[in-house]
Amino acid sequence: MILADDDYRYFPECLDDAAHREGLAINAYLFMTSDVHLLLTSAEEGSARLVLKSVGRCYGRYSNQRHRRAGMQ
Repeated sequence: MILADDDYRYFPECLDDAAHREGLAINAYLFMTSDVHLLLTSAEEGSARLVLKSVGRCYGRYSNQRHRRAGMQ
């Protein structure tokens, strides 16, 4: 699957929204075509896990809708 510019713009939006909700600081990031590198500071134990779970759901819904898929492909 080839990602478009919109795909690369939407992922950080999901990440930023979830980080604000969970009180997680994003100190640095690197978005690559095959993975994401994050440097995070968490005020509470488990907040990074909750943020990544939320991002997976948020971006997964967007990606499935955009590429007309259902579920994990």
